[in-house]
Amino acid sequence: MTVVPLTTSRLHLRLMNQTDVDTMARYRAIDQIARYQDWPMPYTRDRAATSLAKQSALVDVANGEWVSIAIEFNGTVIGDVAIGLSDDGAIATLGYTLAPEYHGRGFASEAVGAVVDALFEHTAVHRIVATLDPANGPSMRLLESTGFQYEGLLREAVLVRGEWVDDMYFGLLRADRMAWRSRCQSP
Repeated sequence: MTVVPLTTSRLHLRLMNQTDVDTMARYRAIDQIARYQDWPMPYTRDRAATSLAKQSALVDVANGEWVSIAIEFNGTVIGDVAIGLSDDGAIATLGYTLAPEYHGRGFASEAVGAVVDALFEHTAVHRIVATLDPANGPSMRLLESTGFQYEGLLREAVLVRGEWVDDMYFGLLRADRMAWRSRCQSP
């Protein structure tokens, strides 16, 4: 199985490594970015190093593991897509983070779409899930623009930095993605 590295028209995607620690720590520590994420704040360099050390022995996505995939634009890491595979490899959980100076340019949608396609083409993944804070409209639009379907809202389901927050669930089945990709796109 080979999910990463992969290249899109503008991006290169690869597993993050220890050379990415400072970059990851920088964009994940920004309040504007962290407000919709569940990691503890402040997001420190040590936290980034620990996270990336956990995947240092991996060469690709792996059952039962989480990996962070670097999103590179013109040789610069601008964010990451995180993938967690279930122990049997049938379900993938997806997350994504992009440095704010790169928002609104389609990079996250391009990266998420590429990772989703690679998971469905090169692994036994049947279903991909993603959750988000209901106040995060841009993230909701990103998921919907890549074929994910809204599946429900869990009220006050996640404790984030001492506050119980709602969690919206989105899902994408292999068949859904195939249908989405073959949909009519004419005006």
